[in-house]
Amino acid sequence: GNDSAMKEFDEEHRRIREGIAFLMRREYGESVAGFDLESLGEALYAFYWGARVIKLMSPESDPVKQFEQVQALIGRAFKG
Repeated sequence: GNDSAMKEFDEEHRRIREGIAFLMRREYGESVAGFDLESLGEALYAFYWGARVIKLMSPESDPVKQFEQVQALIGRAFKG
């Protein structure tokens, strides 16, 4: 039922948040010290879903280019 679906969603959401945080720690090391990487992971996950919704509503939208810009921003922020 709904409880099972919500539990499954919550578990996936947690895994993705933690996975993004893990990858950012691995990629950027000490540069990310002091950041709440789980919250940043959640924001990036929200971006993923938001970009998909915008693409459905506005087909000319380019989520790949958007992601590339977010990725470049993060790279600059943490690698200097």
